[in-house]
Amino acid sequence: MKRAFVVWLATCAMLLVATPPTGLWADQQASGADDREIFTYTVKKGDTLWDISDRLYRDPWVWPKVWQWNPTITNPHWIYPGTELRLYYRVPGTTILAVVPRGAVPTTSAAVAAPPSPPVLPSLPPAPPLPPRVPTLVFKDIDQVGFITPFRPQGEGFILGEMHDKVLMGQGDEIFLQLKPPRQSAVGDRYYVFSTSDLIRHPITSQEVGYLNTPMGVVEVTEVAPDHAKARVLTSYNVISKGDILMPYRKRAEEIVLQDGTEPKEGRIVVAKDEIRLSGDRQIVFIDLGADNDVKAGNRFEVYREPRVRRYYVGQVTSVGEELISSLMSEPVGELLVLSTEKETAAAIVTKTKIELYPGERVRMKTHR
Repeated sequence: MKRAFVVWLATCAMLLVATPPTGLWADQQASGADDREIFTYTVKKGDTLWDISDRLYRDPWVWPKVWQWNPTITNPHWIYPGTELRLYYRVPGTTILAVVPRGAVPTTSAAVAAPPSPPVLPSLPPAPPLPPRVPTLVFKDIDQVGFITPFRPQGEGFILGEMHDKVLMGQGDEIFLQLKPPRQSAVGDRYYVFSTSDLIRHPITSQEVGYLNTPMGVVEVTEVAPDHAKARVLTSYNVISKGDILMPYRKRAEEIVLQDGTEPKEGRIVVAKDEIRLSGDRQIVFIDLGADNDVKAGNRFEVYREPRVRRYYVGQVTSVGEELISSLMSEPVGELLVLSTEKETAAAIVTKTKIELYPGERVRMKTHR
């Protein structure tokens, strides 16, 4: 019995030696084989080059080599089930050996030509430099800024009145509009309401400048009838009255690009908003320079005064010389920022002032020179 047991034990040992494991190191399977011997591996669902490299070579960082061996893969991040990968048993230049997976198909040729390197994509040109940041200012009240026209505008209609015969109207009021033919309105249309001044004359030359149109609010049509329309006052900047004219509403851009002028220009303050006689910080004024003078929104102007020359009577009349007058003129007393322009005039806001400003004040454009 003891002899039979020894024979059985020896037989089992021989069978174990003769039966290979399901996964072998390449140098055990192909002892002495050339480093360039390859096998193929079929990609399965969910495989990535990273995972395949980690599973077969115990090192995920060899995935670029796997990609290089398979130039038909154009994007290493996208491989598809069923694709056959050609893999080397040994990673050239390293001691890394592949673990042969089940189902791998070995190639016995000892001298398989090295596959070509993956195609080199043309390098993209460098991105152009970002443009320099342009300084801007956001003026949220731009819809309240008026403008001067050389004629009294007729508009596209006017305010007939309020439902309850109120003389002065404001936000939330229901009002009636009269639109001029052939103008036809629709529910949802919006209009500016403008009040127009009497004729404005230049404070220095007395020449006709035009009519100041001041926005009073915005209305929206709610009902349309054959001879009139009903509307609601959405926003009121000032009291709205019968006869105020209507113009189609278009939202104006609130962002203003700050820019210096290219040529020095001089002009005058013609009038202030609401035709007040003096202006301070944040007041809207109108100057006698416009788009025809190459004035743009975002231009800045200095306000300056000629110094008053005091004369002293000490035996004879004396006065300050012209050289001294010029040096005194160079110091500004305020600054303006242009918000919008018409052909011959521009609306500006007083951004800085040391004194009260009046119509007729001198202004000169700030330039980059």
